[in-house]
Amino acid sequence: MLKEKGIKFKTQYPVLGKYLADIFIKPNIVVEADGEYWHNRPGAQAKDKKRNKEMTLAGYKVLRLKENEINNLLNNCWGKITAIIESK
Repeated sequence: MLKEKGIKFKTQYPVLGKYLADIFIKPNIVVEADGEYWHNRPGAQAKDKKRNKEMTLAGYKVLRLKENEINNLLNNCWGKITAIIESK
């Protein structure tokens, strides 16, 4: 959908020298696609929260989208992405 809308992005983009953003939109937007299996394992949510905090403190805007939302509510995801892009 990002390509269709003409939004330039990179995947698996290094952030803070220790994370790979699922999707990175210049200058500072990180979109994480959270798979149900990996992000519901013990400790995963605490790890995600820590990661969000570190990136936010460094000036990144972080958006997390859940697998179910991506698969079933793509227009809702698009609305969230455009809102964060427009909040520059």
